[in-house]
Amino acid sequence: MTYTGALTDDPSQSEFFARTDARAVIVTNASWFRVPYPNQFGPPSFNVGVFIAFLIGTVLSILDSIGDYYACARICNVPLPPRHGVNRGIAEEGLCSTLAGVIGCGHATNTYDYSSYLYHGYDQ
Repeated sequence: MTYTGALTDDPSQSEFFARTDARAVIVTNASWFRVPYPNQFGPPSFNVGVFIAFLIGTVLSILDSIGDYYACARICNVPLPPRHGVNRGIAEEGLCSTLAGVIGCGHATNTYDYSSYLYHGYDQ
């Protein structure tokens, strides 16, 4: 919209700040590389509602990962993974998610594979 002239050039109008070139200095002054560190967003806090929501998300992530492991095995025509292999995969995802949380990343680690999508024929 900036390129086509749909937004105003007048800085006194509020729609001016929707232009991509209105505050280009923000992009040029941004620090593109930053090392995350513990507690960069403040001290940890605990909320029961958030804990329950994240617990549900974690259980769903585990179930999704188990399904992905078995779907990959079927797509590749290899034997199904043993229980200890699945347990190790889930444990590694948990360890990496914990590490991501400690350093302040806003996401967890999970598996997702396109093969389970293909296995069920959703691409056709």
